[in-house]
Amino acid sequence: MKIAEQKLFQDAERFFNEAKYSQAIYNYSQILEQDPNNRRAKVLTILTEMVMNHEQGAETLYEYYSIIKDTSKNSEDIIESILDTLDGKIEANKNLEQHVLAQQLALTDGISYSEFKDYVVHYKGFKKGFEDVLFSTKLIITNRKELLELLNNLINYGFHNIALNYLENAMANFPADKSLRFIKRKLHNSGKKQ
Repeated sequence: MKIAEQKLFQDAERFFNEAKYSQAIYNYSQILEQDPNNRRAKVLTILTEMVMNHEQGAETLYEYYSIIKDTSKNSEDIIESILDTLDGKIEANKNLEQHVLAQQLALTDGISYSEFKDYVVHYKGFKKGFEDVLFSTKLIITNRKELLELLNNLINYGFHNIALNYLENAMANFPADKSLRFIKRKLHNSGKKQ
């Protein structure tokens, strides 16, 4: 190693220990300018950037490299392997986070009545499907026809209190609707049979 290069590495290490990360990276870039294939400078640049970005475990990895660099001939290989593993885990975690977020959004936004009918009812039947939806998400009604169908199904499958809640909300908005009045009578009559 050239004397100038060694001095740049020593100064960079000092800068790193003083938490002057930008100056340490500048020294590594000076080395890479002279020798673009210098693996040590590449690895230390990456580790220093990780520490600057407060990435978990970055300082420990830097300390580990500082320990093995003088005792192991393949210290750069070891660190690069660890970094590759971390990159893979980070990517896997991002994918997992995106999947979880998509699931949360689906639950938060609810499920449309047509999706409910197409999937849940088809596979489980109305009663079981509605019980699942009732405890996990909101059911989104987008039109009058869906509302009337839902109300009839709720009454037919014994969800009278829930049907009454939906019906009262709908009648507050549409008090003269003949279909809603009919369903109200149906609900009232089915309540007498119990």
